[in-house]
Amino acid sequence: MDNAMDRLSPYADGYERFFTAEIEPSLAEMEKKRREVARKIKRSLVLALVAFVLFLACLVPPWFGAAFSAGIEPYRGGVMMGGLFASAVFFFRAGYLTIGVQGDFKEVVVGRTCAFLGLDYARSSSDFPVDRFRETGLCSGFDDSTIEDAISGEHKGVALQLCQASLERRGGSSDSGSSTSTAFKGVLLIYRFPKRFHGATVVLPDATWAGNLVVGLRQEGQRVTLEDVGFEDRFEVYSSDQVEARYLLTPRFMERVVALGRMFDEDGGGLSMAFDGSDLLIAYRTPLKLFVGAGVFTDFTDRAHIGPILKELAMLLEIVDVLKLDDRSGSA
Repeated sequence: MDNAMDRLSPYADGYERFFTAEIEPSLAEMEKKRREVARKIKRSLVLALVAFVLFLACLVPPWFGAAFSAGIEPYRGGVMMGGLFASAVFFFRAGYLTIGVQGDFKEVVVGRTCAFLGLDYARSSSDFPVDRFRETGLCSGFDDSTIEDAISGEHKGVALQLCQASLERRGGSSDSGSSTSTAFKGVLLIYRFPKRFHGATVVLPDATWAGNLVVGLRQEGQRVTLEDVGFEDRFEVYSSDQVEARYLLTPRFMERVVALGRMFDEDGGGLSMAFDGSDLLIAYRTPLKLFVGAGVFTDFTDRAHIGPILKELAMLLEIVDVLKLDDRSGSA
């Protein structure tokens, strides 16, 4: 047997056998359901389009000629409303079916892969401490939060948590109601650090001269100047305790932070972190979702969907290794 998936991560040893025994049979059963649901979704989308075309035909009668216009005129208002309502219903049904079948896929693949890695998984969570990211300044002020894919566990004695978060800010009222804007969209992580911090130290992406000036005005601590040029080019550091900040951000640790940023993307521009109490908080801003896997119109049994999910989940453990968060020697 070609154990290709075992080589995707240092923590994937034995995953090929686990996948074959614990995940693949369930995906084969789910594939039958997916095909049926995909047919229903296609029918719903076609009916939604037909209903919307009927609405447009009534809205702009000349599209279908004078005879149609004259025949439909007595009923035009009702047909317009009916067409628009039916279109919305069919679109909603297609979306509802899509969310359901993709959620089932995640529950099986992401949930069981987490179990393989010694982690716990929930599709949503109401108790993830998202407010801590606002309090530390990693995420700008927000009013509402949507949490997906809550993962927790322990690696090398380091407790960890992750979620995918969409944080919304409510604006002022307008004629059409309250407006909202996205304050943050991406991944939030918490790692229990082996040291307790007395001050508050925040590492934020470099935002050019003007951007850094604005960000600096919102920070409670003072800017910390460090000697690592590569780190300074990518990040800005603020701390209420300059001495502790330099103790934490040793040259070796700064190298690891830059390496961590590259694990997420080429320049690490979406990465920020805060040392808070006994925890290291990490926020990675990205419009892309992790653990997506197969779509409703793709074969659930195709193994090509599995590798990226396994690598993304294993990255939670690799962060402990990259930053050496299990180092209890007192030196970062």
